[in-house]
Amino acid sequence: MSLLDDLMLELPKGYSFTPVELTQIQLAQAQLDDVARLETVLESEGPIVIGHAGQTRLNAAFSELRQSRHEAARQIEVIRRGMLSVDKPVKAGTRYTASAARIRA
Repeated sequence: MSLLDDLMLELPKGYSFTPVELTQIQLAQAQLDDVARLETVLESEGPIVIGHAGQTRLNAAFSELRQSRHEAARQIEVIRRGMLSVDKPVKAGTRYTASAARIRA
């Protein structure tokens, strides 16, 4: 399930995403995709790797993964806050736009 699918389940009735929110969702989904790739790298290489001088060291994917997870969580929180904002007018119409459908694919 994509991030957009998850967020669609949380949408207030009658709400539709703005173009800015759709861009934010697309960026957050890309960040989540990066997290998945980093997890795969870490699983295949292991937590300890051999450095260029032959020393053992912590795989750099660890810190990248931690930072990527943090950034993805931050981006998703920004999107959710926007969805729950009382000041934002609710648009009538479909649950999501054609732009959202492209991101979802």
